Amino acid sequence: MRLAVPGELGAAEIETLKAASRASARRAGAAVARLTGFPLSLTVPDVRALPVDQVPYLLGGVETQVVALHLSITGGSCGELLAALDPESAARILTALVSTEPLALAGPTPLEQLSDLQRSCLLELGNILGATYASVLGDLTRSSLRTSPPTLAMDMAGAVTEQILVEMTRGHDAALVIATELVSRSREVRGHLLHLPDPATLTALLSGLRDASSSTASTGLAGS
Repeated sequence: MRLAVPGELGAAEIETLKAASRASARRAGAAVARLTGFPLSLTVPDVRALPVDQVPYLLGGVETQVVALHLSITGGSCGELLAALDPESAARILTALVSTEPLALAGPTPLEQLSDLQRSCLLELGNILGATYASVLGDLTRSSLRTSPPTLAMDMAGAVTEQILVEMTRGHDAALVIATELVSRSREVRGHLLHLPDPATLTALLSGLRDASSSTASTGLAGS
């Protein structure tokens, strides 16, 4: 299996990525909770190299219907960010934000069935989620990270992830994925956040995280 990562990641590097993703996802989840009114809890991020055809199973399976928001992260540490909600969760969020009556999105639902306001709300949700995640990651690595405008898709998980992975893995058999599950306390809203670091800048990402961690530790020792 040819991995789209430079060499093998050690335990320390995996823990570094987990800690950075946990901090970024927690802040992003809090921002989404303020917007939607659904307090979110997060699982401990899972960092692993997966065969490309296994990535959709992080979202429930190849044929699982999802409402997906995709953003690219650019700057010192590039990558892709994918937020995927099950249709029922997306419907509950939209109902809370813009509707007085329950909205049904279960099953295959064309984007055309959504109003401009509903699409705009979902895109703003993706924008807030992605920008907050990238901002925290940029602070941790002391680099300037930017996010692209989000794109919205309502499709099967296999189709959604394939579009991202084909170009990113550049012919490799596997990709590095940092996966976090988002769940509201009432379990009315469930989703997944996937961060796929670009292999070309993964070394820079890890270096920035290590340098920032070492600097923080040194400052703490100096002040003690």
